[in-house]
Amino acid sequence: MSIISSLDLELLREMNEYSEPLSDDAPDILQSYIDNPPHQGPLSGFDYNHSVDDDISKIATVSLSDGDNNHEYITPQEIGNWPQRLLHVPSMTSYEWAPGNIYGNHIAPDYNAISYTWGRYDLLYMANAEQKVLRKTEPIKIAGIPWADDVPRIHPRHFSVDDFRNVILQTLKVSSSGQKTEFVWLDVACIDQRNGPQKMAEIGRQAKIFGGAKAVFVWLTRHRAERLEEVLAVLKECTDEIGKLGSPTIQHSLPMYTTGQEMAWLGKARNALDELFMDPWFTSLWTLQEAFLCPQAYLLPLEAFASGYTLAHLCEWCESLQKACNRIELTGQNHWERLETSSSEEIRIRRKYLVEVDTMVLHRSLGALASRNPIALYGAACYRKTRNDMDRVYAIEQVFGFHLGTSAPGAANRLIHPLTLQNELGTKVLEMYPVLSQLHVFTEPVELGRGWRISGSSRIPDLCLKTKLASILYTRTCRLSTETAGGMQWGYFDGMICPCEQLRKAWLLASSSVAQARPTTSVQQIALDVFLSRRKPEYQHLPSEKLGPDGLEPKNPAVWGFSRDIPPGREQHELAAWLTLRMGEMFPGMQLVVLHLGNFKDQEEAASPDVSNGPLYRVGLLLLESNLKGTPYWRRLGFCIWTAPEWEDELDAAQTKVTRILLVQDRQTLWQRGSGRFG
Repeated sequence: MSIISSLDLELLREMNEYSEPLSDDAPDILQSYIDNPPHQGPLSGFDYNHSVDDDISKIATVSLSDGDNNHEYITPQEIGNWPQRLLHVPSMTSYEWAPGNIYGNHIAPDYNAISYTWGRYDLLYMANAEQKVLRKTEPIKIAGIPWADDVPRIHPRHFSVDDFRNVILQTLKVSSSGQKTEFVWLDVACIDQRNGPQKMAEIGRQAKIFGGAKAVFVWLTRHRAERLEEVLAVLKECTDEIGKLGSPTIQHSLPMYTTGQEMAWLGKARNALDELFMDPWFTSLWTLQEAFLCPQAYLLPLEAFASGYTLAHLCEWCESLQKACNRIELTGQNHWERLETSSSEEIRIRRKYLVEVDTMVLHRSLGALASRNPIALYGAACYRKTRNDMDRVYAIEQVFGFHLGTSAPGAANRLIHPLTLQNELGTKVLEMYPVLSQLHVFTEPVELGRGWRISGSSRIPDLCLKTKLASILYTRTCRLSTETAGGMQWGYFDGMICPCEQLRKAWLLASSSVAQARPTTSVQQIALDVFLSRRKPEYQHLPSEKLGPDGLEPKNPAVWGFSRDIPPGREQHELAAWLTLRMGEMFPGMQLVVLHLGNFKDQEEAASPDVSNGPLYRVGLLLLESNLKGTPYWRRLGFCIWTAPEWEDELDAAQTKVTRILLVQDRQTLWQRGSGRFG
C-alpha cells in the first residue's frame, strides 16, 4: 500500500523520480497508513465540472434538540473564560460553575485538561457487528452529571474504562510545582453529551478552556510507556544527527556525507514516525486545534506515565526531518546518484524514504503545528478525519478567535452552505491578517474566483528567512477587503501595482550587482500557486516548440503535481522569466502585475517594523488580468518577496531607477495605484 496517490505516482514517474513501491507484503510497508490512514479527498474542492451557478446546490444545517429543558442555561457572557463544568478527580464528580467561579466548595480552582480522541470508537456509531461488544461495555462512571445515560461507551480496543480512569487519576500526580491539581477538564464529564445549546456553546469555547488549563496532556492510547519513550528518543537522536552532519539548507549546498550516513538517520526516522503515527490522535480533527493551542502539552502513553517529552519537542523534530528531506530532494539528487557507492537499490530506497518521511509529517500536521502559523491549520485540517466536512472550519476557528456559521451566537439552527462557511473564514482571516492571509500557495488548482482566500490545498512555503512567517510584524501598504459580484464573493484590493516584467528586470539587475557577475543569487523569492494542469487545455493553443518534447507544459511549480519551493538563485530568475513570457503567450493582451501588499523586517525577534536590524522585505501578490463570465477580475497566481541591494559605489542612473522600483518609490511611471476584484 503506497502513501502516494495514483496521480502523484504518475507525475513522479514522468519526472523519473520514483520507482515502483514495494508490494503490500513487503517488510518495509508503512503500517500507519493501514491502521490509521489520513483523510483522503480533494484538498481544494476543485471540480472542473463545477458551475459557479451551482453554489447553492448543497445546504447543510445543524438541528439541535432542546437538551434538558428544565435546566437553566448558563450563557458564555455570564461564565467568562471558565468552563461550564470541571471534574473533581478525587471524587470523580463533575461540578457545574456557579457565580464567583465556584465548583462545589472550590473557588477558582486550578485545573488540567486532557486531549484525546474517542469519536471513531463510540460503540453507538460502530458497525452492527460490534453489538456484542456494545452490550458488554460500560461507560466510565461520573457523578453529578444529568447525562449519565449518554456518556459514550468506547470500544475497549481503543481504551478500557480502567485505562480511562487511570489517565484521569494520573493528572493529579503530574505537576511542576509539586502540588496536586485536583480538577481536570474532560469532555465527556464537562460537556453535556445531549444535543442542545449548552453543548454547542461549550464546544465553541475550547480555546478559552484549554488556554486556562494549568497543564494539558496528550493521551496516546496506542503506545505503551516504554515503547513510546524509545520512539521519541529515536526521533530526537535523528534530529541531532542531522545537525551534526550539517543538514542542508535551502540556500546552501549539501555536505558531502555518504548515502550510508544519510540512510542511517533517514531509515530510523521513517520507522519511528510510522510507529508513532499509528495512534488515532494524529488523524483526529478536534485534537488539531487543541495541539495548536497547547504546544507545551505533555505526551502520555496508554498507562499515562509522563514521558518527559512535550508536543513542542515532537513538532520541532518533525519540522527538522521534513525540511531535511525536502532539501535533500531539492539539492542532493544528482550528487548522491553519482556516488560510486550508491547502488540502484540504495537510490530507490532513499527516494522512497525521503518521500515517505516528508509525506507522513505533512499528513499528520506536525509541520503545520511547528510553523505556529494559524493559516496553515486549514490545509492541515483536510487530512484529519471527521463525520462532517464543515467541521474542518469549526474545529480550527477558535485558534483565530472566530465564531462562524452555526457557532455564532444565536445561530445554532442557521441554514448554511459549505461555501458560505469557507467564505466567512476567508473574510475574517483577510481582515485580521491582511498580509499574512496571502502568504501561502495552493498545491491544487482552486476554482476561478476563489483564490482570494485560503483553501484546503493551502501550504506555507519554506522561504529563506530567519523568522517564521507567523512571527513577523507586517506593515500593510494596500487595502484588502471583499465584495459580491456576479453571485460570488470576491477579494478586492486597492493599492500600488507594477508590471511584473519591469519588476523582473529590476530583480535581475539588482541580483547581478550583488553577485558582481552573472547572477547566482536573487534578491527575490517567488512562490507560485498551482494554476496549470498538464491535462488541461490552457496551453494547447501554443506552438509545440514552446512546450516540452511531450507537447505538455514543462514541469515547474505552477503545474499540478510539481509544487515545490525554489531557493534564491538562478532558478528564481528562470522562474520569473518563464512566468512573464508564458502568461503573455497564454493570455495575450492580459496584464501580469505585482500588487505591493506590505513590508517586513526579517529579524530574530521582530519587536517593531522600524527596528534597524535585519533586511527589509517587500511583499507582492502576483495578479493576472482575467474575466469570468463577463466579470472582470485579477487572478491570483502566487506571491513574491524581495529586497533592495546595498550598492557599494555611487549609484548610476540605471541603478537609481532599479532602486526606486524595488523600494516602490517610482510612483509616476511603473508603480501606479490600481484596484479591482481578485480571486
